[in-house]
Amino acid sequence: MPKNIHFSGKNLSLTEIAEYYNSLKSAINYYYNNYQNFDNFLLYSIAELESEKIKILEELDKSCVFMVLSSLEASFRIDYLQRCRNKYKDPISKKFKPVYKKYEERATLEDEILKTWKDDSKREIKNTLCQLMEAFKYRHWLAHGRYWKPKRGSKIYDFSSVYILAELIYENLEFCT
Repeated sequence: MPKNIHFSGKNLSLTEIAEYYNSLKSAINYYYNNYQNFDNFLLYSIAELESEKIKILEELDKSCVFMVLSSLEASFRIDYLQRCRNKYKDPISKKFKPVYKKYEERATLEDEILKTWKDDSKREIKNTLCQLMEAFKYRHWLAHGRYWKPKRGSKIYDFSSVYILAELIYENLEFCT
C-alpha cells in the first residue's frame, strides 16, 4: 500500500451489497422462470435450464460474499489508519500505535489489525473475529482464482452467513469511520 492513502469513499455498505444481491437474484429468477424468454431456451431441457440457473445463482452468491468481506476489510483498514493518523487515545488505538510504528499503512489485515482487535476484545466478539478470519481464508481462495482445493474441513461460506457475520462485527466493534 502506498503511503498517505487517500480514501475514495467508494466502499459499499452492507445495505448496498444486500440490495445488489437481492436485485440480481430476483432478476435471475425472473429471467429463468419467465416463459416469455422461451426463445432464449429453445434447445434446453428443463433440467439444463434449472442447472444453468443454479450455477448463475451460486456465482452471484460467491461474488457477494467477496463483496461483503472486501467491505469489512475496508472498514478495518480505514479504522486502523484513522486511529493511528489522528492519534486517538482509546485502548485499541493505543495498541495500534506500535503496529503503525512498525508497518505504517502496510499492516496486514489478519496478522496485525484483526489480531489486535481480537486480543483486545471480549470473549463473544473474539469468537466472531475468529470466524471472520476463517471467512477471509475463503475470500483468499475466491480472490486467487479457486485453482486449489481448499483444505479438508474448510468452510464454504454463503451470502447469508457472511452477511450475518458482518452485521455482528459492525454491531459489536466501534469503528472510527
